[in-house]
Amino acid sequence: MRHDFCVGLIVPLLKDKYGDVSLVNMYTGVTLSSVFRWFEYIVLELCGECLGSDMLQYGFNKSSGCVDAVFTFREFV
Repeated sequence: MRHDFCVGLIVPLLKDKYGDVSLVNMYTGVTLSSVFRWFEYIVLELCGECLGSDMLQYGFNKSSGCVDAVFTFREFV
């Protein structure tokens, strides 16, 4: 096992920007690791055709974006 998979940087993110920043439970930890980003890229290159998503999936989809989601929402409402 490579040592790089065990290394990451934990960054505290504030859950509620209007909350009390002095409380510990107002934060959530997110681990940043460049190794997983490369691993994700390799998996997508090798298996991208097999990994499908729903046609209503707007985020993280190359063929659509926020404009499509806003249009769909406005038409629905």
